[in-house]
Amino acid sequence: MDAPQVQCGPFPLAGIWPQLSLRAEPPHHPRAFVIVQDRSLELSSLRLFARSTMGSKQSESALPRTPSKGKEKQTEPETQITATPARGSPYHVLQTATRPGNKILSDDHQHYIQGAYKDYTHWDVDVEDFVRAVFGCQWTDIEALREPYRDPSNTKDIPPEKYFISKVELKKYWEGNERNGYEPFARAGDALLEELYGPHSTGKAPDESLVARRQALQRRWANNSSRNGQVMRPWPARFEIRDVKAVGNFGIDEKPDLAYSTTAGRPFWEWELVPMEFKMEGKTGAKRKEIIDSLSDILLRWDEKQKTFVVEMPDRRGQAKGKSSKAARDDDADYVPGKQPTQTKKKGQSSTSSSSKRKREAEEALNTKSKRSKNQPDSESPSAASEGSKIIGKQAQVLRYMNQVMSHNVRSYTIAWLVDSGTLRLVYGDRMGIIFTKPIDFLDKDASLLLLILAAMGTADVHDLGIHPCVHYPKDAHGHDQFCLDNGYRGSKLRLAVELDEGTAVDVEFNFDVSESNMRDMHRAKKEKKKTATSGAQRASRGASETVEGALEDSESSQRRTIYTEFGMIGRGTTVIPVVAAPGTKTEELFGSEALVAKVAWPHAVRKAEDAMIKAVRRRLADSKPNYLKHIVDLKCSMTKSGDSEEMHLPRFKLGIVPGADELRVCRILVLKEYEPLETIGSGENFRIVFIDVVRAHHWVYETSKILHRDISLNNIMWYRLPDGRIIGVLCDWDLAEDQSTGDNRPTRRAGDAAAVIWPPEPEPAAQSTTKPSLPSIAEGEATEQPQNLEGAGPSNTQTESQPVVKPRYRTGTGPFMALDLLRRGDPPVHKYRHDLESFLYGYVYFAATYNPEEQAFGYIKEWQCASLVEIGHNKHDFLLDEKVRIGVMKAAHDTLKPLLAGDEAPLMELLYRFCEIETDWHNITTLGLSRKLSARNRAKIEEIEKEREAKMSFSIFMELLGVPEEEGV
Repeated sequence: MDAPQVQCGPFPLAGIWPQLSLRAEPPHHPRAFVIVQDRSLELSSLRLFARSTMGSKQSESALPRTPSKGKEKQTEPETQITATPARGSPYHVLQTATRPGNKILSDDHQHYIQGAYKDYTHWDVDVEDFVRAVFGCQWTDIEALREPYRDPSNTKDIPPEKYFISKVELKKYWEGNERNGYEPFARAGDALLEELYGPHSTGKAPDESLVARRQALQRRWANNSSRNGQVMRPWPARFEIRDVKAVGNFGIDEKPDLAYSTTAGRPFWEWELVPMEFKMEGKTGAKRKEIIDSLSDILLRWDEKQKTFVVEMPDRRGQAKGKSSKAARDDDADYVPGKQPTQTKKKGQSSTSSSSKRKREAEEALNTKSKRSKNQPDSESPSAASEGSKIIGKQAQVLRYMNQVMSHNVRSYTIAWLVDSGTLRLVYGDRMGIIFTKPIDFLDKDASLLLLILAAMGTADVHDLGIHPCVHYPKDAHGHDQFCLDNGYRGSKLRLAVELDEGTAVDVEFNFDVSESNMRDMHRAKKEKKKTATSGAQRASRGASETVEGALEDSESSQRRTIYTEFGMIGRGTTVIPVVAAPGTKTEELFGSEALVAKVAWPHAVRKAEDAMIKAVRRRLADSKPNYLKHIVDLKCSMTKSGDSEEMHLPRFKLGIVPGADELRVCRILVLKEYEPLETIGSGENFRIVFIDVVRAHHWVYETSKILHRDISLNNIMWYRLPDGRIIGVLCDWDLAEDQSTGDNRPTRRAGDAAAVIWPPEPEPAAQSTTKPSLPSIAEGEATEQPQNLEGAGPSNTQTESQPVVKPRYRTGTGPFMALDLLRRGDPPVHKYRHDLESFLYGYVYFAATYNPEEQAFGYIKEWQCASLVEIGHNKHDFLLDEKVRIGVMKAAHDTLKPLLAGDEAPLMELLYRFCEIETDWHNITTLGLSRKLSARNRAKIEEIEKEREAKMSFSIFMELLGVPEEEGV
């Protein structure tokens, strides 16, 4: 941090410390998301200062410093390196790399994924295991489909007992450029789906053969609890060509190639389930000719002995010399999936390949893996052979689409297809990581695996494809899930099994209370609006980002009650849903008919549950300060489920790919009273009422329960109006709160958590936490935490019988509002009550500097929006100490709010100067610690200054400087 040279006051001061390790790397840099912690660097950096030029800066393009691994003599104690949170949400990180026009490019998104998701990716899972884990489908489940359905009017000369991929379509697929391959690929996929399950939609009654086929399949499913009673195709999707920019909430241009969907035309991420990415190479010159010359019809028949489908390629038998090595492997007319060609056994090599297990063996292994403890990672994970593999090219591209899918609607996981010429990989992603299957030759020897995949996906419902299992969409007359753009959320429900305060278990049902505006119509209206707009100046004056293709305008979304899901696949992934109790149900008897919101998130399992914190806070307030209950968020009910529970059944647990205890996540759903977001407060006078309310409530919570909020931000301050017109401030989002009553608030910190998030809320989405879902206002500390690069980090804290889970210590809070002590490099200190008061100060400053009462919208302080928490701290340090910086921050403030930071005697300035003194004390303590061997005199002086520093801020002092009483009037 820059350290002051003179006494704190409203003078233009410039810092003089060199900016050691405070530079911001570009988002695609592999170490852009970690700070290297060096316990010896604190003092050596200060000694470096004595020899450096004042105010010297490091080049922003320089690579991060890392400890030397060479043979140089070490003059400092051995360094201890850990990862520590250094950035905000992925959307926040991407915003720092925006180009002219405030446009986030796909390349920035891809670089982010390549850096951030690498260590959370597992490679080369067996496809059959994957299909069984995700869809609950295996060969025996489709035995009833051993013969394909044939339309009685079809006169093609095709063997009736064999599935068929036409040589004509294969030739069209391989000829021409990549886009020319989309249509034949889609036709071939749809043709196999029709052979499996009949026509997609004819509007006619099914013929007798199709009826008999469906009945046979239902009988086969009768013993499968997950499918018994399910219609044959609960979500009758087909292959749809996209190749056009998708519409979403975050303004990032992405263009998936195809999708498995029920909706044609322009894709909307909110209603996509299985995006597909194509990469077509090796299609020129001799190689293309060799492939095309070797093509034949692909026939698939059921082998009763093997209990699988096998591949027949009759044109390949007796092929001329010069055939490819792939064709040589396929000389046998029948190919059994998983059965490898005979190979010469090398010395020391087993004759049984790990990839050549029969399905029954794979099923046994899968069952064994699924029984392992969720806290014990699979040491023989399928990713072991590819550990450390980079995410490259099209792999990152398909993950971009999955990132978008997981950032819209209400998801537990998502799947995608990655097609690379003649190979196919399935990809799975959830809040804990990513899984790639092995590539298969889906248009060659592994064509039967393609049939298995399509058979499984063809009978999958929206939950099998990743929609949260507690979310239920209405059915049409045929029993099909109405998950589509045109229907939207009409008739959708949230069903939970909750436990009431008295311990009674009850099933509750809530209706989605979401605007019925059709997104397609909204998108058309937006395009028309852009055509007729004469200038973008009005949007710019609101501080909003310039409208980009594929993003909904915030003015449109603010007029709708919508679902909001924060951006990013891996992490907490908070979703906020506006709901009401279903009329005429037990739920309405319990909770009434008032507007509510459901908050769905995936926090770390080791964290103290937010619902437990809220209940404890309200219970203890009720005992001694009941008049402050109205200022604490009102929790109606909640539910927490582990990923391997019967209700959630995340596929990764069935595959045995389980994170360590410190990375394990649970699904937690809170149903809360709806409040107004702070954006709608309308004036500085009203904000002051709300602000003082929550400062008092925060204090009395700490006094009565010793629970510290630790995530004070404008996102978490909300309000409502009483019937008599009084405004009431409410403190929300207690998921980062800590119970400090036991004194156990300084545990060992483990590596790898991020706790900083973005402010202001993204301009595109339109919902928020525990508030009226019409404006985007969710930011909740760890709520947008994302994976970190754990380079140099020690092993994770995995729970075993002999080793308890180690409670992590995080930098908690939202970057622009965090106290400076929490934004310095190195191990984060204990989060103190004083730090939350400092966060309140920054919240008031942010309001004064960015709020527009007419537009009812926040702008942002650019210098506080950095990807690096340390850089945010540096800039906020300058704000405290340098009047020129403060003037720059306030220059865009609304005229009615500028007086808040004008004049030395303004209450807000009095607070600012006091925290400036506290920061000056930090500089003095650091200066006294320059000596490597501290003298007793210096130690005593440091202790004295630390005590004085703590005494300079308290609730009483804070309220006195604000000029308001400590207790609210009755």
